[in-house]
Amino acid sequence: MLKNSTQKFSSILIAGLFTLFVGGCSKPDGGLNTSPTVTLPTVTTTVVSGITPTGVISGGTVASDGNATVTARGVVWKTSTNPTTADSKTTDGTGAGNFVSNLTGLIATTTYYVRAYATNSAGTSYGNEISFTTTTPPSGVVLATLTTAVVNGITQTTAASGGTITSDGGGAVTARGIAWNTSTNPTIANSFNASGTGIGSFNGSLTGLNANTTYFVRAYATNSAGTAYGNEVTFTTSPAPGIVLPTLTTSAISAITQTTAAGGGNITNDGGAAVTARGIAWGTSANPTIANSTTTNGTGIGTYTSSLTGLTANTIYFVRAYATNSAGTAYGNQVSFTTSPAGPTTFNISISGFAFSPSTLTVRVGDIVQWTNNDAAAHTVTSNNGTSFSSGSMAQNAIFTYTATTTGSFPYHCAIHPSMTAAITVIP
Repeated sequence: MLKNSTQKFSSILIAGLFTLFVGGCSKPDGGLNTSPTVTLPTVTTTVVSGITPTGVISGGTVASDGNATVTARGVVWKTSTNPTTADSKTTDGTGAGNFVSNLTGLIATTTYYVRAYATNSAGTSYGNEISFTTTTPPSGVVLATLTTAVVNGITQTTAASGGTITSDGGGAVTARGIAWNTSTNPTIANSFNASGTGIGSFNGSLTGLNANTTYFVRAYATNSAGTAYGNEVTFTTSPAPGIVLPTLTTSAISAITQTTAAGGGNITNDGGAAVTARGIAWGTSANPTIANSTTTNGTGIGTYTSSLTGLTANTIYFVRAYATNSAGTAYGNQVSFTTSPAGPTTFNISISGFAFSPSTLTVRVGDIVQWTNNDAAAHTVTSNNGTSFSSGSMAQNAIFTYTATTTGSFPYHCAIHPSMTAAITVIP
């Protein structure tokens, strides 16, 4: 009896411990390790305030981060609906919550559309769209007048410039500085550096540049009439240290036709930096560059082939292989070739109403001239010298063909009706 009770108690204890162990290791969701779904943030746009001819205050509220960190937020704007981060924008911190944005560099008496934005790992979402119109500047105020200083102190990543404001346009200059970009006509919607207020000369620094890159720079000045820009200047940053132009040669031209040919190049040294573009450049004058006609044939060192297309028959072309790395674009030796001459052209002359039409014609050596007698009466096509060509009598609808072989002027007539005259001129 005691033995049975002990066995029963042991069984109950083991079962209880097993249940406790299994229950303790189980998760409320049945053992699945799930993570919250990441969605776009939820954001609203703040009503604008403080509207002036050139600026306004807005902002937004990120009510939900969509279960992922908001890495960028601000407002976007443009003069048409649905602005995005590809348009003018501010960057106003990270995370959820409220933020304030200052829109600057606006044009007086202009309607703009604004939306707050927020970005997380799922993408960028936008708040409701708000529109506003900048105010009209005080009477008599116009844009400021200014010039851009020459760029100096150029390194791989920095440079210096500035400007001189010679007139405030009748309104106080509330912002001034320099704007720059890798394309023409930079504005304060691009990279810029503010340098105080008022008229006179000022200096500015360009930072965060890329090595061996061409930039465009303009000074700017803002008053109540808007933002004015000085003349545009350009410069190229220094190449990275230890990097030189690639070394390459140009291949001989082959497979030449009237409109196409084949070429290529061989890059033997990348100059210490990856070759990011290579091909051939060609033109009808010496020393073609990538500003002329080009091919693009991959990257890296080694041999490559290229096809020249869209050429003109019987024309001399100059060709150079090219290769680009971070130090710039290098060219191979120049080679030249001439496209094949064009094939013969056939010209038609009608004999009608006892006349040759056209009565004068200029052709090249190798071209074909074809006369058709459209009259009921018989005619001839007979050169005046009696030796160059002679058709004999041509009945109605008869055709006579002549291939030009010699340069010169060849008057001709109808031997049956001598008043019918015309002429052919043959050029090389």
